Amino acid sequence: MSRQYHHGDLRNALLNGAEEMIETSGIDSLSLRKLADNVGVSRTALYHHFSDKSALLCAITQRQFERWNDFQRQQFDEGAPTTEQIRMVVQNYLEQATQRPMFYDLMFGAVVWQQGTPDEALRATAYEAFSDFVKFIERWQRDGVITTKIPASQLSRVIWGMMHGLARLLIDGIYIDSKQIEEMSNTVAKLLSTS
Repeated sequence: MSRQYHHGDLRNALLNGAEEMIETSGIDSLSLRKLADNVGVSRTALYHHFSDKSALLCAITQRQFERWNDFQRQQFDEGAPTTEQIRMVVQNYLEQATQRPMFYDLMFGAVVWQQGTPDEALRATAYEAFSDFVKFIERWQRDGVITTKIPASQLSRVIWGMMHGLARLLIDGIYIDSKQIEEMSNTVAKLLSTS
C-alpha cells in the first residue's frame, strides 16, 4: 500500500495511511513501524512528524473532529431552525457515528482521552465541536424551537449525551440497529420540540 506524496506533504500521507490501517484492521493494528513501511518512508522520517503512537492518534482524532466540525457548521447554515432541522442534526450525528465507528471511538473513547495523552491542539478542536453545538441550541432557543427554561450550555450537554448514548447503542448493537436511526431521530426531535 505504498503511497505517492509530494515533498512537504508527508504528514498528510502518514495520516491517510494510518486512517486506512484503522479502517481495514482496527485501532490495535496501527503501529508506527507498519505505517512507515506502508507509506514507503523511513521510521526517522515518520518520527519527524509523530514522536510516538499517542501523538499519531491525537493527530488522527483531531482530523476527525475537524471533519465533524465542518459537517456540523454546514448543517447550521442550512435554513431556519425547525423541528425538522433537529431531526436532521440527530440523524446525521448517528449516521456519522455508525458509518465510521472506529473513528467515533477515537473521538469519544478511552484510547485517546484516558489511556493516551491528548494534546492541546486536539483538546481545542474537540471543545470547538461542543461550542458549535451550543450555538445550535442557542439558535433553536432564540427561534422558539426548543425550551428556553434550561441554559443552552446545560441543555447542550444533555442533548449531546442523548445522541452519544444512542450512537453507542447502535455501534455496540444493543437494543437498536441502524434501521432504527430515522425512528430514533424523529423521537428525539419530538421530545425536544416545543411545538
